[in-house]
Amino acid sequence: MVVPSFSYYWPSIIAGARAAASDTRAELILRGSSGSPADDRKQIRILAETPGVHGLIVAPVMDVAQSVDLLNWVQELPMPVVMAERRAPGTMPPGRLEWAVSDHAAGAAMAVQHLYAQGHRRVGLFASAGSPTTKHVQRGWRDQLRACGLDPDQQVTGPANAFTEDGRDALLDDVLAQCSASSTRALLVHPDPPALALVQHCLDVGVRVPDELAVVAYDDEVAHLGQPAVTAVRPPKQHVGRLAVELLVARLNEGPRRPAHRVMISPELVVRNSSSVGVAAGNRPPAERAAGFVLSQARVQPPQ
Repeated sequence: MVVPSFSYYWPSIIAGARAAASDTRAELILRGSSGSPADDRKQIRILAETPGVHGLIVAPVMDVAQSVDLLNWVQELPMPVVMAERRAPGTMPPGRLEWAVSDHAAGAAMAVQHLYAQGHRRVGLFASAGSPTTKHVQRGWRDQLRACGLDPDQQVTGPANAFTEDGRDALLDDVLAQCSASSTRALLVHPDPPALALVQHCLDVGVRVPDELAVVAYDDEVAHLGQPAVTAVRPPKQHVGRLAVELLVARLNEGPRRPAHRVMISPELVVRNSSSVGVAAGNRPPAERAAGFVLSQARVQPPQ
């Protein structure tokens, strides 16, 4: 098994894979990649050439031009391959590739539906640029907004990467200003660390969460550590790891007569204090509804 990280998100997937391997009396050999196509190929090749290795679980980088070439090379290896939290792009015939993935679009839809049920009619999205999860989160967010009769193009959006970097205060001030100017009082933020940084900044500048801004994180790795604890979409990480091993073992046992399995598993929404019912539009006094809501901090002003 080759994974892109041993520290965030992937430990739960690895734990699920190890448990499934133990249950099936298989040995799991683990290697880490730096997340580049060249290193993915190197680590996969080393395992593929290791005596006694009968199959591979991989999670290659998917956001660069070389990704399709890498996947084409992977599926030509002389052993079965299952991808974990990765799937072939729509432009590529998947061939023999199999995968077990979280249904991130469904997870984002859960977040939007939750916020909509709280009375929010503007639900922004800030997501990590470059993450293979982001495009699926964006798709689920857009589709659920449309299902609720809301226009995705009218929502506040942007990248979340710099929320945790030096100089973030000015950026987060700008995010809050955009929310104030557009009467947006609910945000979905991917992944957890930018969501926690936003909630922390709200506390610093006097913006009440969830009363003035509801926040839902995506990943649920550290969302519970926020103050307040942050509602989060929790992908089924351990189940993804377990299922990847089970798919690979089944392929080894059944051989080529087994049809390709490509499985999506639904996340769950863990509701915490950052998104509970606060001052949803329908619950505000008529004068406040008419005037539009302004986040309660002098330094958080609409952009000029």
